[in-house]
Amino acid sequence: MQKVFHFDSASEPYVADAAVLSCFDQRIQQVVNKFLRRRGILRLDMIVVAGGAKTLAAPRNDCQRDFILEQLRTSVVLHGTSRAPSSGATESGGASEYSLPGSSG
Repeated sequence: MQKVFHFDSASEPYVADAAVLSCFDQRIQQVVNKFLRRRGILRLDMIVVAGGAKTLAAPRNDCQRDFILEQLRTSVVLHGTSRAPSSGATESGGASEYSLPGSSG
């Protein structure tokens, strides 16, 4: 395997400000990033999938919903996440925020 570039990453644990569920549509990324910065969400666990929030609001199947919920649970367990803003391309850059079950946020 060829090393393409070197990157040092902090190895100590961190607490995420939020687990962010976002659509992978590049057209909304600037809006999502601006929204997160304005809300003070700087340390985040990104969950980027086609449809973003629609995968929870109207999943095509149980597997799709279960995958997203498992990613959110993992963020809570590993990084103490208490918030989960979400967005989708069909919302024209709109975003909403939810408190995760069992969190104080």
